[in-house]
Amino acid sequence: MWLSSQFRDDPLIGPKDFAFHLVRFRKFLDELGPEDKCLSKWWLKGWTEEEARLFPVFDQMGAVMQAALAVLDNEYQGEDRGPKVLGLWNGIIEGVSSAAVSLDIDGGPLADSIDLTIGGAEVAPPWLGNVATAIGATAALARTYAPYYVTAGSTHYFSKAVFDDKPGVNWMLYLPQEITAQQVPEAAALVAVDDARGRRLGTIVVSVADEVFSADNPRHVEAANHIEIRLVDQDLLPSYADFRR
Repeated sequence: MWLSSQFRDDPLIGPKDFAFHLVRFRKFLDELGPEDKCLSKWWLKGWTEEEARLFPVFDQMGAVMQAALAVLDNEYQGEDRGPKVLGLWNGIIEGVSSAAVSLDIDGGPLADSIDLTIGGAEVAPPWLGNVATAIGATAALARTYAPYYVTAGSTHYFSKAVFDDKPGVNWMLYLPQEITAQQVPEAAALVAVDDARGRRLGTIVVSVADEVFSADNPRHVEAANHIEIRLVDQDLLPSYADFRR
């Protein structure tokens, strides 16, 4: 399963604040609360498998490891300006329990982003392979990052979306606004997302509610495409250009 999002951080968060970004990612993982342990351990990526197992990101209590921060500081030494990429993986090379994340930060005029793949392009571990838990993961990302959008589902759908300049609906799409069934009757489900205080943050639009989404299923792709067209007709689907400063 793939979750992707773009967001804009407070300008008061300075460049190269790697600790802030890793702590927030840990907060998302804690809210996700997986039923298995595949997301409990993370390492900084490397050029080889041996190198990629050298620096764990979090200790047993979930705190960021100072050694990992030192590696990132050294990698981007003298590069306060300009985008940076934090690549992490869970130490499992392949299979439904493998996971990897890319945190793109300090984008300047471009939005920051998070791309998380759990299992693979078309597969997910059993605890995540149903509509309810996928909605929970999407909502957790929305609450943690306050993003412009969250798209969840299959990476293979990216090339099958209707609009290449806008986020695709995929299995589900979160937007930070209230969306009703009258506006998008094609949606299989609409799920409100609230913060911890019960304040409405936005809506998750679900394209397929009776089974796991597959970009290889023409019926699933058609359902997501129809929703995208309806969202654009209602002026509800932003363009990537809208996320620039």
